[in-house]
Amino acid sequence: MIEKPLIALGALVSSLVLFPIAVLGTDGHLLLVSSLEQSPSSTNACRFYSLDLKSSSIKTVGEIPFNKEQGLEVARIDAYPNLRKLVIWVQNSASSKVEGNVVNVDQLTDIQHIAFPKLAGIPRCYYLDDATSKPVAAVEIRSAEPVKRKLYSASRGARDGLMIQQEESIVDGQNVLLPGDTSSRLPVFTSIPLRYDRTGRRFIQDSTTQVRLEFSVDEKTAVLIEKEPSQPVSPRLLCNDRLAAVIIWGVPLENHVEARRYLFEKSTRSWKLLTAREDASKVQMFQNWISIQEECARGGGVFRMTGEFTFYSRDEDTSFTWRATSDDTLAQETEILAIWQKDLVYRIDTKLYQADIAKDAVTNERLIFDGKDVYKDRINLIHEVHWVFRLPE
Repeated sequence: MIEKPLIALGALVSSLVLFPIAVLGTDGHLLLVSSLEQSPSSTNACRFYSLDLKSSSIKTVGEIPFNKEQGLEVARIDAYPNLRKLVIWVQNSASSKVEGNVVNVDQLTDIQHIAFPKLAGIPRCYYLDDATSKPVAAVEIRSAEPVKRKLYSASRGARDGLMIQQEESIVDGQNVLLPGDTSSRLPVFTSIPLRYDRTGRRFIQDSTTQVRLEFSVDEKTAVLIEKEPSQPVSPRLLCNDRLAAVIIWGVPLENHVEARRYLFEKSTRSWKLLTAREDASKVQMFQNWISIQEECARGGGVFRMTGEFTFYSRDEDTSFTWRATSDDTLAQETEILAIWQKDLVYRIDTKLYQADIAKDAVTNERLIFDGKDVYKDRINLIHEVHWVFRLPE
């Protein structure tokens, strides 16, 4: 459960040579959402911090504790800035359930709890666009045996409670919200498998999922797909909202399989190839932008997020590349935390930055908080921040 506001933490903020301290106007607060990377040996709390941009101070405002010894293990956290919501999916081995905590970021004590049955197989959890569809969430239990596959949905009841029911299929899988790779944690439960139907020139759900989807392919894109020696390998729906979707698939080439990412605009039913140099690049969908972050491999097949990005404007139909830089030459980790209209918030290690983003450039980068000396329970607060919401004045 969410705790009442705790005492403020001490914060040390210093100026940089490249990026002087700056604030968003004269006032403003950001809600920082922090969660340690999950591992087989531990599960840690999801914490909420309020950052006062005027005073450059930070305080703890809430926490959702998880205890692996009690069977609570975080599977995924998804942020939906447009809905002002955060959805935390938890597997509860002790009660044999898959649980969802829907957090209203404007009132952290307002948590909508969803509990689905957990059966044999792999659970896939989806939050739906509750403005356009009756079900607000769904969980799909996948299994190699079709008779064991189950699909449950949660809909609002007469008193705004939630009713859980078993479904044969989701009426409209287009309403499933998929923000992409929204954190650096293991990429599990983040996509829906598809297959390419050459006869109908379309991508549809494959036989392992009961979520009904269909994306028609125009002639130009179909030619690109069908000229390859075989069908695309394991296409997946990676991002999805009301207006667009991002589909990724592997194209068999002579000596390897190359990952291709396409943006599908639903209003015009048109496709655009999203370029990326690395197959493991991270894709994020925001209200006005698509962000692709290059990754590079290091020892043992572990990937490191670099500061190299390509941004696609969903409004202007333009794109550009950008590299995040810092005064710290040892900086190893960069992450986009939020984009609102023309404002970009990102993290480099333990420092938070803001910048202006337009149709062809990122400009006016400035440090808004230096968290190198801010710790709680021997954990650096800023290093584990993966999501940011702008709070109302």
